[in-house]
Amino acid sequence: ADHVVDMGPGAGEHGGHVIASGTPDAICACEASLTGAYLSHRRSIPLPTERHAPDPERQLLIAAARGNNLQEIDVALPVGLLTCV
Repeated sequence: ADHVVDMGPGAGEHGGHVIASGTPDAICACEASLTGAYLSHRRSIPLPTERHAPDPERQLLIAAARGNNLQEIDVALPVGLLTCV
């Protein structure tokens, strides 16, 4: 992103305030920004040692999808896992 607006400091009723606004580098330099702490690697979330395998019985099936550049494609997306398309 060219410009980031970091809202917070928390979620819901604990947020709603602009904590930092600017380039990603400026957000990283802002000590009050939780987003900046993660972007600058001052804080991190540990990766799990094991990944969840997709359950073949739980899928979102899309058949013959058309639109934009899709031409009658079929796809099965796993349910319960983060999926990026």
